Amino acid sequence: MALNSIKDGVMDTWLHFRTGNDRNDQTCLYIESNSNPKSKGEMMPRSSLPPKNDNSIRFVVISDTHTRHHSLGILPEGDVFVHSGDILMSTRFWSSQGRRQKYEEFNNWLGSDAIQCPNKIIVGGN
Repeated sequence: MALNSIKDGVMDTWLHFRTGNDRNDQTCLYIESNSNPKSKGEMMPRSSLPPKNDNSIRFVVISDTHTRHHSLGILPEGDVFVHSGDILMSTRFWSSQGRRQKYEEFNNWLGSDAIQCPNKIIVGGN
C-alpha cells in the first residue's frame, strides 16, 4: 500500500507539471442557437455571459480536465452539464486505489456548488 501511495504521489507531481494547474482561464466559447447559423460563436469572459434565458436550454460543456476540474472555479448556470471525456490524465499510471480516489474526488466535485446544472452527463474516456 505504501508503494502505491508513493507511485500516486509521483503521478500527481508529474501531472501538475504536465498540465500547468495554475492556469485559471475564465474565458469560454458562447454559441447562441438562434444566432447566425454560420457563426462559430465567440470567446468571452464568463462574467460577460448573458443571463440564462428561461425559454431556452443551456448546455455547459467541458472536457480534458485531467484531474484539474477544481481549477475551473464556479461554472456558468445551465440546464445540462456535459463532461465529454478525459477526467484523468491516464488511468493506467495510478494504482487502483489512486484511480478510485481520483474518481471519488471528481464525483464529489460533480455534486458541489461549482456546477450549477441540475442534469449532468459524463462521458468516460475520449
